[in-house]
Amino acid sequence: MSKATKEIRDNARDRESFPALGVTIAAGQVWVGTGIAGPVRGASAVVTETPVNRIAGPVAASLVIGPVGLLGALTKKVKATSVVILANGRTVERRHDGNISVRNTQVEAARFNARTRAG
Repeated sequence: MSKATKEIRDNARDRESFPALGVTIAAGQVWVGTGIAGPVRGASAVVTETPVNRIAGPVAASLVIGPVGLLGALTKKVKATSVVILANGRTVERRHDGNISVRNTQVEAARFNARTRAG
């Protein structure tokens, strides 16, 4: 990235970072790392999640402490993929693992979508 381009991104008044999505909005553009991915207009973010059952550990625990050990099987771990889709066809994809990480990514995706629709 040229020095001038970096200054435009870093000094933009509308700069907002979305670290879980891997993008930054600045100067009317969506940035990925140090480069421009595409315009803000028409961009959107989606998060798809896949619940993963935790069964091996609780089953082993039930052998030691009885049926109470199976309560851990009721909890679920979530994995997700976030995708930022730009109007020019470019996509930015990231994988997320764990309930807190996925929840934070969903919040960022909602903020990103609100920001891109606002202008």
